[in-house]
Amino acid sequence: MKSFVADDGEQIHLRISGTGSPLILLHGWTASHTIWNPLLETLQQHHRAFCPDARGHGGHALTVTQAPDVA
Repeated sequence: MKSFVADDGEQIHLRISGTGSPLILLHGWTASHTIWNPLLETLQQHHRAFCPDARGHGGHALTVTQAPDVA
């Protein structure tokens, strides 16, 4: 698991796997990057998959924003 720092200073978790053309997989509200696990074995054979967690999702605490919201 890697992470990156967003423009407001929040640290966001990111899973990167595979090689090939880039593919960004975004999960829905209240989920995490792990929702893509069943598909990654197939996708990563031809793609470099980037699977970030949305703010406040995936088990990491928010440090900049206090509560995630749809906005």
